[in-house]
Amino acid sequence: MLTEINKLVSNSSKILLTDNTELFGNSSLDEVDISSVPEYPLFLPYQIKWLTDKNTISITEKSRQIGWSYIHAFRAVYKAVRNERDTIVTTYNKSAIKQFIKDCTFWSKIFNKIFKITTDKDIVKDRSINIFEIRFINGRTITGLPGDAVNLRSYSGRDIVIDEAAYRSQPLDDILAAGMAGIIHGGSIRIGSTHAGTDSEFLSLINDCKKGKKPFTVHRTTFKEAVAEGLFKRICAKKNEPWDMLKEVLWIKSIYDNYGIRATEELDVIPSDFTQEGKIFGRFQIGEIDESRYWEYKYCRYHDLAATAESDDVNHTAFYSASIKLAYHDLSKTVIIVDWVAQQVDAKDGDSLILETAVSDGNQVTQILEIEPGSTGKKWHSYMEERLSDKGIFNVVGYAPKLQKLRRMIPVANAQSKGMVRRLNNNYLLDLENNLRKASAKKQPLVSDLADCLSGGFDWIINENNWYY
Repeated sequence: MLTEINKLVSNSSKILLTDNTELFGNSSLDEVDISSVPEYPLFLPYQIKWLTDKNTISITEKSRQIGWSYIHAFRAVYKAVRNERDTIVTTYNKSAIKQFIKDCTFWSKIFNKIFKITTDKDIVKDRSINIFEIRFINGRTITGLPGDAVNLRSYSGRDIVIDEAAYRSQPLDDILAAGMAGIIHGGSIRIGSTHAGTDSEFLSLINDCKKGKKPFTVHRTTFKEAVAEGLFKRICAKKNEPWDMLKEVLWIKSIYDNYGIRATEELDVIPSDFTQEGKIFGRFQIGEIDESRYWEYKYCRYHDLAATAESDDVNHTAFYSASIKLAYHDLSKTVIIVDWVAQQVDAKDGDSLILETAVSDGNQVTQILEIEPGSTGKKWHSYMEERLSDKGIFNVVGYAPKLQKLRRMIPVANAQSKGMVRRLNNNYLLDLENNLRKASAKKQPLVSDLADCLSGGFDWIINENNWYY
């Protein structure tokens, strides 16, 4: 497969191939332009290792943004067009599933162009592609599913892709056990993730493999290893920009500077101990709202009414009502913190504070209410939605977090480290930043609640607006 892969190259205007016909049968490729095949390969050496691993189950512990999902999207399409296998991808949120299917769509259209040239036939129609599934003319499918383990059951003879495995709300063992049905009749399982702390099931699974307790292949690729094998050269080539060593060194430094303390885990693939404050959120970049283009911004406020560990039948005041108001800009995919509220109150006063804050925001701000597990949480949401409606607040939605608290914080912390999440420049929000920087894996009244508000609001924004980052 290695030879075949490196013969397939695309750009925005044409498909570039060699005269090898092994991948596409015996059809003539005389019409294909091969005059400008670039010197760099389509995939980098570490990606080829992932792609050509013949083990039934393999795991990759990896840096951010080095092309794991991209390569497995190619693998899924490659298997489909050769009529070998259906693929199911599962990841921790809808946005990530949509991105995987988007990558699959990219490869599907490339293969479709090639088949039109070589056979004058299509392999997929546009109408057979949606945000969660691609259906090929030969009957093969690539399907994105939510991360619940039960959704993988009863699928046999399929390739299973488990993306962002360290960020799951359900036990990874349960997801893996459900996916095992896919390999009984010839499928495979591919598991990949960036680490999420020293206590994750993803890390435990990797350690079991390294100790010989599991017969799975383990790949490990750091950011610097990916760059050494050509990652930055590929980025320059895609941008049609010249590469040089100084530019690469400065680029690496800028990436590490952006990640700060989180670079150890996110880039160097060394799991972090999040029991210490400052390990999750770093300093926030300052953001501004362009008042001359105010109509391009949307607003939401995320509310969390949380009981502390000291709450009991006697101490009724051990509650915090916390909220964070966010402005988000769809074109630039940036989020700006503009306001926050946090008070220790009893449950009844907490409801009143939410109502007062929402009225102060006005009806153009979406009010997001965190729904606690169980029927009581749903009843409270219905009750508050009705009360807010009576006050003239029309945009009220519920949010039921699935991930454990630490896992919820990490995606928004990643975005914050890259400048995607910023704050307005005032001392009031500096106080919020100082609270958020205390966040850790430990339970901390107020601090954990505010981190919940930021992570919940961010997750709602990216899923509601189909952001990929």
